[in-house]
Amino acid sequence: MDLTINFVWIGPRGLGWLEKFMVYSWRNWECTVNLFTHRTGSDSPHDSESLGLPDDFCNIYDLPELLADDEQAVGADTRAVLTTWYEKDLPGWNEGGKERVYNMVDLSKSYIGMSRVGIVIDIKVAPSPHIEKYVDSKVFANNFITYKRAKVVENQCMGSMMPLEQDNDRERYGKGFESALFTKSAAHGTLNPLTMKDTIDKAWFPVATDAHKKACGSKTKFATTGDLHGLRGKWFDIGPYGKNRHKLELLIADADFKGIDGDDYGPFRIFKREWDQTNKQHNPSPTTDEHRDEMFVVAMKEFMKTGKTSGLPPDLKAKLLTPKISNAMGFRRF
Repeated sequence: MDLTINFVWIGPRGLGWLEKFMVYSWRNWECTVNLFTHRTGSDSPHDSESLGLPDDFCNIYDLPELLADDEQAVGADTRAVLTTWYEKDLPGWNEGGKERVYNMVDLSKSYIGMSRVGIVIDIKVAPSPHIEKYVDSKVFANNFITYKRAKVVENQCMGSMMPLEQDNDRERYGKGFESALFTKSAAHGTLNPLTMKDTIDKAWFPVATDAHKKACGSKTKFATTGDLHGLRGKWFDIGPYGKNRHKLELLIADADFKGIDGDDYGPFRIFKREWDQTNKQHNPSPTTDEHRDEMFVVAMKEFMKTGKTSGLPPDLKAKLLTPKISNAMGFRRF
């Protein structure tokens, strides 16, 4: 399928079993998969071995190197902040490391979304059995897409398959994102590139999520100023909250499937409960390992019926399948 999926992975460790399955899920549908990585605390960048993937399984890019060579006008302020952040050490997870990783991941996702062809998604998002219908409908080729989760425009998903030179919406998103993120007005505080560069330990990721929401915006509530700033509502909700538009514009009315919350709809299967707010002090609906295991089994059975490729690569299978999941799927234990 003509679909490129862009993931961001930041930290010293390799991928866990769920992240490997996300990569496999998209490869199973013959999509191009790009992993944009930053291997903190190491002189060498991530590669297939350090990530725990078979050789040549997907394209792996080193974010510090990529940004150092990037000369695109769009996203210059975001790029400057990230370049500085990538040079910082990563402390322990409970000693400021969590905030640093979340900050880098959220800004990196939006930067890639505004500057690269493809759909940036969190590495907990897999295709639903209906992904091919959406690719054939040209929704990814003709629209800048994102989605709502828990009734909020989330930065778990963004981008377009349109060529860079033809995609004004991608540029509008980038300008709107930076306008919202780096507010220069004293009335809105001192959120500017210099402040962000020097304060990586502050929790900037909620600010980045809000900037994504404002960059997508509407003509009234969240639109940023300027003719080219923000999409002003011109984006396609690819999630269940856009179901009516899927029916009217894409003529897709039969994209129901079993999701982690029960009944779900659309091109994506998200391995996180909709109301799971990990970064909130009181998480109303946490996703458990049992939820993920059950959904993995469902997804694998679907892939056997509807997927494009035949089975898991041997190296990935051995690292991916826990005894519990192997037994549920009927696989032999390794």
